[in-house]
Amino acid sequence: TWDETFTTLTIEPKGKFKIASFYKLTIADSAQATDGGNLSDGLTVQFATIPLPSVVSVFPAAGSENQFNSNITITFASPMDFDSMKGRIKISPSLPGEPNWYYNAYDKSLYIYGLEPATNYVVRILPGMKDPYGNTIKDEISYTFKNGDYAAYARLALPWTPLIYRAEGAQEFYFEHLNVDEATISVYPITLDEFGKLTSGTIEMPNFNPQVKAVREWKIETGETRNALERELFKFADGNGRPLETGYYFVGVKGKPLQYESAFYQANVFIVATDNVTFKTTSTEGLAWVTDLESGAPQKNVEVTFYNDKFTQIGKTTTDKDGLAYLKNIKAANYVRAEGHGRFGFTALYWGSGVSAGNFGIYQNY
Repeated sequence: TWDETFTTLTIEPKGKFKIASFYKLTIADSAQATDGGNLSDGLTVQFATIPLPSVVSVFPAAGSENQFNSNITITFASPMDFDSMKGRIKISPSLPGEPNWYYNAYDKSLYIYGLEPATNYVVRILPGMKDPYGNTIKDEISYTFKNGDYAAYARLALPWTPLIYRAEGAQEFYFEHLNVDEATISVYPITLDEFGKLTSGTIEMPNFNPQVKAVREWKIETGETRNALERELFKFADGNGRPLETGYYFVGVKGKPLQYESAFYQANVFIVATDNVTFKTTSTEGLAWVTDLESGAPQKNVEVTFYNDKFTQIGKTTTDKDGLAYLKNIKAANYVRAEGHGRFGFTALYWGSGVSAGNFGIYQNY
């Protein structure tokens, strides 16, 4: 059929094309336009119909072992009827819980989730699954594979924003690990300059090279338990119960068989402080309120230093009787440090308390 302008031709077959077949459509260059002109070139289009349903591949592959996979993937040659698959894939041992199957029509693959680690599986794909046109898979496929252990994993349960530990409070952290043969956790005191480079990203934390000995260190050797996530609590206090002194610290993890090329597998920085610093700025002002972390009492006569985002000092003043330190005519304060007379505190403009207006659906910007 032609459209009204006689420029678009629609060709419809009298019946269905044959499945798993190849066709060629030819328009000869002898075809003429309404003014009598011929096509400069003809057109030949080759196309194929979908193949008969079959299994093209399986993953994990038959006979594979020693690598953990969370799912089985079965890829078919043609689109499939999802309902026809139910009851026709037998997995032994059976997967725990409710079946979690997903069929992706785009890549013609069935995904079955819930594999357990360190398990030998037998998979039987029974005949009878069919495509949307009623063609069925005639043969059974059976294969085995061994699912390996979970990949080695370790993590200091510390946030990206540096924690501030109270000098007189609990100083502790959790370390979680999975299938790690050995690990070392080390804590190093660092300078303000090093802390600034680490927090600003000038030095990537895992690539930091401490210039002093560790003040705390723990070595972990796991037992025979495999594929179970373990969490351990570590306290920064030494053998005599003395906590870390106020200042800036770096904590890093090394271990085997963890995969990393940096100096440390994971690293964080933290602060031990006597005081909290509430920090507010405008583009030309800085305001800091220094209060004791135990009593909440404002701290007077404490030296307060303001820094920009490059960690360059841009101003210095002293807190008043209310613990307030204010400076004007300073540009873009980003960090503030309170130190002196046995007091110590530090914060950054982008650090938060963990609660923001956005948590309550209130729009905010800087």
